[in-house]
Amino acid sequence: MSKDFLPNMRGLVAHKLKGRGYSQTQISQSLGITQPSISYYLGKNPSYFRKKLVEIGLNEKSMDRDIEMLADDVVSNIPRSVETLHAIWRELVIGGQVCALHRKKVSAVKDCTACVKLFSFTRYNEEKGELIKSMIRAISSIETSPYFAAIIPEVYVNIAASSGSAETIDDIATVPGRIVRVRNLAKATSSPEFGIQSHIAKLLLEIQRTNPNYKAVINVKFDEKLKSVVQSIKLPYAKTEHSGKPSENGVIEGVKNIIKSKNEPLFVVFDEGAFGLEPMTYMIGDELQNLLRAVLDVAKDYVTM
Repeated sequence: MSKDFLPNMRGLVAHKLKGRGYSQTQISQSLGITQPSISYYLGKNPSYFRKKLVEIGLNEKSMDRDIEMLADDVVSNIPRSVETLHAIWRELVIGGQVCALHRKKVSAVKDCTACVKLFSFTRYNEEKGELIKSMIRAISSIETSPYFAAIIPEVYVNIAASSGSAETIDDIATVPGRIVRVRNLAKATSSPEFGIQSHIAKLLLEIQRTNPNYKAVINVKFDEKLKSVVQSIKLPYAKTEHSGKPSENGVIEGVKNIIKSKNEPLFVVFDEGAFGLEPMTYMIGDELQNLLRAVLDVAKDYVTM
């Protein structure tokens, strides 16, 4: 990862940020490396880095999406950029692509499958297995929807779901790396898993601690048009109130406060955001498939109304 994957990802992200008008100093600060290193990366053609990543096993189509995501994250949310990078790497390892490169460089590991086993190892019972299948079906419906991409926010989308009353993040399934927009369609960056630390997983965990009947949540964009759609189809909704400086933890606290007074099987929470915090709509339900139907209805009406 440190010798073959990370430097080439940095090279492409550096070029992406340069294309957006960032200076070498700004890129250096965003990536956490020296300015001479940035100068080195920018001195090479992006095709050099792309070729190296293809040799590792990164898909050409997904590469553009991944670099776009990382470029967004490194300038807005460093912890999230680490999550995104790890999700990309994890997919390469689980799929075995990295193994081929490793065997080519180190003959002693020609029969090794340790990384595939370690990275893909997830402890879950039959009930959790069924939830993963439901998540996969839900993601497939989202990816094939001609409307869903229109309600993807700048920070992208994630779904969190549990099969029962979650006690820890390990009981919640999410999409590592999120659901992004690719050519006017939605695309999940990887398969759903349990135990991935993310804002949406923390949110569902706190929701369930307040009311265990709610088992799924998804975030989509917020604007006045989406609010009108929610009102027109008569979905129950509320708005968060921030106390103190707005933050992701403050959003979670705001949603929790609303949950205490709600008993509907499905409802919507609007968070209007603040400086440095994107406005967001959270759709919350007592069952994943019911939530999915409502989300797709909202997306369709958002495009067609």
